[in-house]
Amino acid sequence: MQASRPGPSVDVVKRGVPLRYQANEIPPVTQVRSTLVSSSIRAITSAGRLAEYEKLLPPQLHAAVVGTIAGSWLGIDVAIAHYRVMDALVVDVRDQLSVGETVGSTVRSYLFGTSRTAPVAGATPWTILPHTRRTWDRLYVGGDVSIEETGPQEFVRTIYGLPLCEIPYFRNASRGTMQSVISRWCTKCEVTETSWTSTTLQWRISWM
Repeated sequence: MQASRPGPSVDVVKRGVPLRYQANEIPPVTQVRSTLVSSSIRAITSAGRLAEYEKLLPPQLHAAVVGTIAGSWLGIDVAIAHYRVMDALVVDVRDQLSVGETVGSTVRSYLFGTSRTAPVAGATPWTILPHTRRTWDRLYVGGDVSIEETGPQEFVRTIYGLPLCEIPYFRNASRGTMQSVISRWCTKCEVTETSWTSTTLQWRISWM
């Protein structure tokens, strides 16, 4: 009896979002959507700490930051100043994550609309991940982002060209924001920071 031969190997096509640029050609982020900043200021105001925030923020930036209109753009230098103040004001990582989760609620509404913030039957995080580039471009001018599938319910998200990545508060609050956004399409979500530099940040995101 002739032994059966193994069939041809089949390449598994992984889901993901590739970079738009070569790694050494990614433009730096120059502007940040004010929605991110104004949302965290509202969280600080609700906690009764706005006066402390304003005391730490350089006076010349008060009008640009505290008086910012949601949906407008802020220069990256203004955003850096804001997140450095938040880093000095909110020092506990748990509190940083909590503020990020609060911001996530606003970001969900801004990116997807109020009608799409509730889970849809049968939807998973893979449902919204193809829109990664569009959502990035609504929040940042410049930089880039990639998604790489590492399992049926897991992916790696890497952002590039963003000077905010060197600020601990930004990394932790953004992790809370991402967890808040992704958790709307699953039962439980975990976002783990795996690496970062002064302009890059990588997370491993899994869910069930």
